[in-house]
Parts: sequence; structure tokens; C-alpha cells
Amino acid sequence: MRVRISALAVSTLVAGGLLIGGAHVEQPAVDLAAKTVTCNISHMQKQIADLRQKAQRLERDGAKTEARKARAQATAIERKMRACIDGDNNASKPFPG
Repeated sequence: MRVRISALAVSTLVAGGLLIGGAHVEQPAVDLAAKTVTCNISHMQKQIADLRQKAQRLERDGAKTEARKARAQATAIERKMRACIDGDNNASKPFPG
């Protein structure tokens, strides 16, 4: 019983030492709290319009799967744009100085 406890204690200490010693935490290159994401709404709107036109052209030409992919890309960009707009509208504002 005494040998088992010692072996368990030693293995726990060794494993803990490896975990603590092996965990190198590096400082991020960019301060994540201060990083702001800007959305180029007009560029996203242009991409959406271009992809929808491409989908219509592909649909006319008979390429239904490619048209579906182009519409899906346009929808994904539109969702990202809406999320970005909502994030900008709902972001906490700094205190007036």
C-alpha cells in the first residue's frame, strides 16, 4: 500500500511537472482587446451583387450546380455583412471623455 501511494505521488508530480514545464505561454503579437474589425460594407455589397449576377448567368447557361454554389457564396457574404453591421451597432461605446 505504501509503495503504491509513493508511486502514484511520484507519477503525479512528474506529470504535473511536465505539464507545467512544457506549457510555454507566449505573448500575442497583437493586443486582442484593442483589435477592432472593420467591415468594408460597400465591397461586400459589390461582391454579393457580382455573385448573384454570376448565378443568374450560370442558371441561363444551364449550369445549375455552379449557380447554386454562387448563390450560396453570396448568401454567406450577406450573412457575414449583416453580422458585421450588427456587431458595429451593438458594440460597447467608449465613455465620453
